[in-house]
Amino acid sequence: MVDERKIVEWQMGRTLRGNFRVFKRCSHGYPTVIISDPILDGKPFPTIFWLTCPYLRKRIGNLESLGYVDKLEELIQRDEKFRNRLMKAHEKIVELRLKLLKKKYPEYLENDEFLRALKKGIGGVGNLETVKCLHLHVAIHLAGMDDPIGEYVLRMIDEMECDDAMCRRCKYEISPSSFFQEGE
Repeated sequence: MVDERKIVEWQMGRTLRGNFRVFKRCSHGYPTVIISDPILDGKPFPTIFWLTCPYLRKRIGNLESLGYVDKLEELIQRDEKFRNRLMKAHEKIVELRLKLLKKKYPEYLENDEFLRALKKGIGGVGNLETVKCLHLHVAIHLAGMDDPIGEYVLRMIDEMECDDAMCRRCKYEISPSSFFQEGE
């Protein structure tokens, strides 16, 4: 049996807390995006999509170091169509968080503190015209949601995945049957 948690922890370089499931995989069969619960250790956890692919994480990290967070925040200010799409993405993430909360943690639906936290924007941002992290927006876009920042960033990356299946370096194997456990 495949221990997906160990594979994702290897990809992310850290121990993960809380529940998650693989939402998208690369062509090599390894996790690319995970979705986590909106509650972690009894507290609101607004970041539900995570990019796990080490190849994409490195490529996107390079873009962040080149100042693309600031460049995209400038684009949000000057391009109304782009900004409107981003506002819709924020709304869709809030809807998804609340849907997950209702399905898995209905007891928290009456908690105003939790609802306030989970009704914030992507990654829990209060100012919807700021960008917390490019990786997060890419994860959302790869998960099938319209995220203009994720789309923009992916257009800047010439190769969408590694050609050497770098995740094979992880000592945990992926079985072909696990390829079909993606998002609902």
